[in-house]
Formats: sequence, C-alpha cells, structure tokens
Amino acid sequence: MSNHSCYVLTMCFYDKTPYKEQITFAQLKYYQYIKNIFKENNIVLNFVLVGSEQEKSKQLVLNAGFREDEYYEWNQPNNMSIVKIIENKHMYAYQKAFNNYPNLQMLITNGSSDFIPIEFFYNLIQEEILNHPEPILYGIENFGNNGDKGYVIEVDNTFNNMHCLKKVPEQLRKTNFLGGIYALNKQLLINIKYNMYLPDGNEYELEKYLITRGKANVKSLTDFFLNYKVYNCDYTSIETILKLYKPEKYVIHNNKVEQIVNFIKNILHN
Repeated sequence: MSNHSCYVLTMCFYDKTPYKEQITFAQLKYYQYIKNIFKENNIVLNFVLVGSEQEKSKQLVLNAGFREDEYYEWNQPNNMSIVKIIENKHMYAYQKAFNNYPNLQMLITNGSSDFIPIEFFYNLIQEEILNHPEPILYGIENFGNNGDKGYVIEVDNTFNNMHCLKKVPEQLRKTNFLGGIYALNKQLLINIKYNMYLPDGNEYELEKYLITRGKANVKSLTDFFLNYKVYNCDYTSIETILKLYKPEKYVIHNNKVEQIVNFIKNILHN
C-alpha cells in the first residue's frame, strides 16, 4: 500500500436541532477515530463534510478537530423538496471530492447519523492492500431472504431505545447492501468516469447504477450499522419504521455494537 494512497470520505449533515447537532458532532468525532486507523496503515483519509447552516455548521466541524478546508457549504434552497435536497447536496459533495483530489484511490460515502462498525474500515484497508485490478463496490451485507444476514440497529429520539431491523418487504430491498455506507475503488471510479447518480437521494438506485454502469463486483465488509433517528429531522422517522416494519426491541449483546454505543455516549455526556 503506497504512502500516497488518497482516500476521501464524504458526508452531508443536517444540524437544525440541538439533538441532531449532538449526533452529527459524535459522528464527526467518530471519523477522527477512523482517520487514525487509516493513518496507522499509511493511508491519508481526507474528508468532504457538507453542511448548510453556514458558520454554525462550519464551527461544528472545526470543534470536532477538522481543518477548515474539509468543510464545504451548500446553499440549500427553501423551495426544494427533501429528496431533491438530499440528491443535490450529495452530488455537490461527490463533485468536490473528484475536483479537489485528482489522485483519488477510494471514495467512501457515509450517510448522516449512520455509524459504521470499525470492522468495515479494517476490512476495507485489508482488501485494498491486495490492489484489486477489477472494479469493486464495498458495502454492508443486506438482510438476506429470511432476515438472517445483515441488520440495522435503529436508535430512537432519546438515543437509548434500540430496535433491530432485520427484514423489510422484498420489493423494497432487491439490493446487495443495506445502505449506510459505500466505498468505490479506483477502477470503479474510472469505469463510471467519475460521474455519480443519486436520483431523489435514493442510495439503492446509486448501487444499481454502480453495478450496471460501473460493472462493479460487490463485496460486503460487515453485517450491520447503527442509525440514529432525531425527531423531525430524518426523511424516514423512527415512528414510520416501527409502524411499517415492526422491528424487535434490541438489547446489546454484541461487543461491536457496544463499542459504538459507548463511544457515542461518551461524546454526548462530555
């Protein structure tokens, strides 16, 4: 693995309430932890962090220990639908990554309030040490036919109550991955000619595009992530998830889950 390997992680955040701001700050601090993992493996992990609350968003990024040039302001229109906001904000982030990092080896795109287990990043580093010549899209294992593979832990507005989402209707999930995070290697970026596709902010359409247009092979690097919900801030609310999918209450019995939860609680309570 070259000392000059350039990885970029993009994340667009929405911090209009104090609770959402707290979770965003915890996620930014989590990125600092992840950044050190890459550094230990001679990889520079750069960031494109996109907010829309001007000085408030910028200060949040600076307070989390990032450089000023890692923050980008996207001017959010007042009359744009939420799905178009998600689409255009992320497309802006991707373009900044491509323009500002011409030697980009890996693009990682992570959802707001989605906390990915450390295992994903360790496995990503090990995969890329192999210098795969083929285009590869990395992600998180999908649910499986019987909810026996991947899962999402949904955390409600109190940041305490947790539910394990293991299955949704088949017609909604004809995908390889759960979402939450995707990583595109160099050859995949070349194949798509550095053009992303995210209609109405739909990450599953993005996945389909990368596989068909980019001829990507797919590889899962972990089987879960935590998604923190904040009242009146998320496109799909915790209430909607509980009503539609009836996930089971989750009690922590996995040290990988516990690691993330403890990290977040330490940030929120300090």
